[in-house]
Amino acid sequence: MFIISGKGDYSILTKYPKNAFQEYELYLKTSDDCDVNKFNNLPNHIKICSVHQPTKIKLNGELQNFNITSTGEVGEESIKSLNKTIDFAKQCNIKKIVLHESMFNSVTSNKQESIKLFKQRVSKYLSSDFMICIETNVMWFDYCRQHKTLLTKIEDFKEIKKLLGKDFHITLDIEHLSYTYLFEEFLKENIDYNFDNINAEEFAEDFKLFAKQNSSKLDVAFKHALELFITTFKNDIEHIHINGTDYFNYYYPNNFSFFIGEHLPIKYVSEETEDRFDYNFIFNALKMLPVNKNINIVLEIGIKDSQYNFIDSMIKSKEILEKQI
Repeated sequence: MFIISGKGDYSILTKYPKNAFQEYELYLKTSDDCDVNKFNNLPNHIKICSVHQPTKIKLNGELQNFNITSTGEVGEESIKSLNKTIDFAKQCNIKKIVLHESMFNSVTSNKQESIKLFKQRVSKYLSSDFMICIETNVMWFDYCRQHKTLLTKIEDFKEIKKLLGKDFHITLDIEHLSYTYLFEEFLKENIDYNFDNINAEEFAEDFKLFAKQNSSKLDVAFKHALELFITTFKNDIEHIHINGTDYFNYYYPNNFSFFIGEHLPIKYVSEETEDRFDYNFIFNALKMLPVNKNINIVLEIGIKDSQYNFIDSMIKSKEILEKQI
């Protein structure tokens, strides 16, 4: 059974009207948000199905990205943050914890060593009382040089599954999977691409041109990757993130935290961008998952106030997806 679910931090969750969603995922920015009093003060109609680990840690008075596989102070603080999140989830009876943001330094370590370190640091928290669901991360321009994302592709998840066994659970982020396999197609066609002398803006233009010239090929590559991922891990996927995406527009506008084309409402269309996902295909693929599971499909639409009303877009997107189920 699929449950289309909402998402937000404490502030956003209070803005959803009654009956907007059956359940919600709670977003935490830092471990300071692991606040039981704040949780208990959420409106009664907000039922939390999952909590996303804090995306930031505080180190020497500054915010840095959470990274459970860092070997230095960042790693130590990330472990503390995860520990605090798990204690918070237990107190609040939240059964699913989404674990994201794993990186490794390819100069000082390799992927296999980092995956083993990930297992070592996470396994001590595994319990039958809740699930730690490992989110599919993104392989992209920013994460393909010295500092690389750890768990992005099918092969990576096969490796960590061997180490975690029955305690292995996945949050399938469909847009993240799209990023990874479209980027892989770009690499196949541009073997000698000089990443060291290219900045993000230049890469965005190169990828945009590549995407427009190869849109049919990229669509096939993504669909194959999604179907294969679901087939391979159909018994391990416990949780899903979904939103619209436009891979013609994977670049940052000025002073904005999201790519123009990412975290879009479902079937969103504007003069500038449009959702290019094929939801008939996506949901046919998702129907390969076991029917006896209750799987939350969490909408991850970005807050882009200049383009659309966030709450209205979340509710409209839910209504569209419910027709696909």
